[in-house]
Amino acid sequence: MPATTPETRCRVFGCFGSPKLNAFTYRVRLMLAQLHLAHAAKTRDPDARAAVEEEIRGIVAWMDANERLSLHHLPRGLAKLLLGDREAALAELAAAFDEDHDYRQWWYTIDHDPSWSPLRDDPRFKAIADRVRAHVQQQRAALEVLRRDG
Repeated sequence: MPATTPETRCRVFGCFGSPKLNAFTYRVRLMLAQLHLAHAAKTRDPDARAAVEEEIRGIVAWMDANERLSLHHLPRGLAKLLLGDREAALAELAAAFDEDHDYRQWWYTIDHDPSWSPLRDDPRFKAIADRVRAHVQQQRAALEVLRRDG
């Protein structure tokens, strides 16, 4: 797919440019891209969609090039999902829990985050959700033992 024109990028993202990608901005840029993607879908603007997808691919490339920063799999999975790669999104979601042990917002990601809605009926998503819930139950049980036994 050819690169989008500067005029299209300016129309979609504003003419002031985006903040430089770094460990502090990549998640914000991904969230903004998600909003721009929703707007492009609403307005049925294929040029805007192409510009946003290019932005997301750039964010993914930055994350891939900066693995040393221990970037979590969850934002990479979301980026892959936004680009339509369900397989990679599911693999990254599983890795977010299995490798990163990122259970901080498990309940929101699994049950409520609308970003993941397209995958909720997928048996692989359900299997990930079941594993996460089982892990959380195990941790709660261990906490109860500590509370009871001191």
